[in-house]
Amino acid sequence: MKKLTTLFALNIIAIHGLFAQPSNFFPKHFRERQPHHFEPAPRLSTPAVSHKTDAINSRIIAFSVEDWTGGQWIKSDSHFLTYSGNRGGDYNSESISPKFDSRSYYEWNSSSWTIVGKDVNTFDNNNNITETIYMVWSGGAWENSTRTVSTFDANNNLVEELYQYWVAGLWETQNKYTYTYSANNKITQLIEYSLSGGVLTEDNKTEYQYNSSGHLINITSYYWSGGFWEPVSKREFIYNNNNNLILEIFFNYNFGLWDSTYKRVLNYNSQNKVDTENVYVYNSGTWKDNSRYTYTYDANGNITTLTLELYVSGSFKFYYRYAYQYDTYNRLIQYNYYEWVGSSWQNVTRYSYTYNNYNQFLTTLTQSWVSGSWQNNYRQFYYYELYEDGTALHDPVITSGAVYPNPFRQNTVIDFTLKTSDNITFTVSDIQGKTIFTQTGYYPAGQHSLLWEANDLPPGVYVYQLAGRHGITTGKLLKE
Repeated sequence: MKKLTTLFALNIIAIHGLFAQPSNFFPKHFRERQPHHFEPAPRLSTPAVSHKTDAINSRIIAFSVEDWTGGQWIKSDSHFLTYSGNRGGDYNSESISPKFDSRSYYEWNSSSWTIVGKDVNTFDNNNNITETIYMVWSGGAWENSTRTVSTFDANNNLVEELYQYWVAGLWETQNKYTYTYSANNKITQLIEYSLSGGVLTEDNKTEYQYNSSGHLINITSYYWSGGFWEPVSKREFIYNNNNNLILEIFFNYNFGLWDSTYKRVLNYNSQNKVDTENVYVYNSGTWKDNSRYTYTYDANGNITTLTLELYVSGSFKFYYRYAYQYDTYNRLIQYNYYEWVGSSWQNVTRYSYTYNNYNQFLTTLTQSWVSGSWQNNYRQFYYYELYEDGTALHDPVITSGAVYPNPFRQNTVIDFTLKTSDNITFTVSDIQGKTIFTQTGYYPAGQHSLLWEANDLPPGVYVYQLAGRHGITTGKLLKE
């Protein structure tokens, strides 16, 4: 997607809260190696429909990327997640990270997957992630790389984060963040420390203030200088009687005074949805037009278009537009990015999505408009397993055991255990959810093994499922 120039950087903040790809789930090295896989995309709200039962849920166990190169799809990156207990998660929400035990990263090298790194999480009794270690595979062994150590209070609020690097056989803290909260568990202060001369010293501080309704009314930023906190910038927020944000003003601190820099003015329709958003820049003592966002919605309140206009030479000029399409479950299935060229909207980029019955991503596809037609860029596949999330069930009736070998080249064996005798259906699906193998048989209570022959199948990720009358278990298979 075409990036906004520095001249229009002020506009980014107006839509930052609405649209963001969940790239924070991926380590920095993974994002930097192929940044085009992490372009902005809409954050999806949870659809009203839900297919979840009282006890069965779905969690992501694999993710892969393919690039369109030379007229064909070429494997690029993948990773696999493992869990324990009733923890789960997916990549549909930016604010909720999957709570996996480990996540392994692979790169495709001509004909096989090569492991390059993995994350390992540690949890407290409340399922908060207290430690994440990222390791790299080097010379046939795992080497520590980075670690995040997190501390939580009795209300499960994050109160401290340590970012560390593995240096000469020891963890060295490079950055520290401390968080303070109000009695209502709203963040009131964030302080950042950085390593300087071998010592962690204050670097930046952010303070947050709220009104009696709990709405944020002020954010003030400081930097540490000469033993004192020096103001840098602040933002003030004003709301209407419906508690909708109608004004946000930005200030910079210069020579003991707060100087206005720019502001956002928001207007709402009868459904309390943002209708227009105007951005003004403060210049020579007056507020001047800078840009304008216009939103439209469908009957279900889903945003259908977002249009940005820039104020140039005394009038607003079209700059770019997003257009969104949804299915009957109000799930985003496609959105297009356009730019205004001459006197018409021109296609630039298109994003498409498919989902499973749990409203989780199955596939995403990114395409660019080239010479009058859509050309593929890359596509992403998401793979899941069903699990008992602890809502109503206790000990599982079917338990998966070892899978060996995995990865495999021709055949693999799946071990499983039954608490009670049952007719078990064994199913294998490919990464697009297509069933490629199924068989049903009677198994008495106890331990069993299944041989799956996959000689004629291409390399890739597969998911198996063992289902009976009283339970279900799934797992992932990787054929090289």
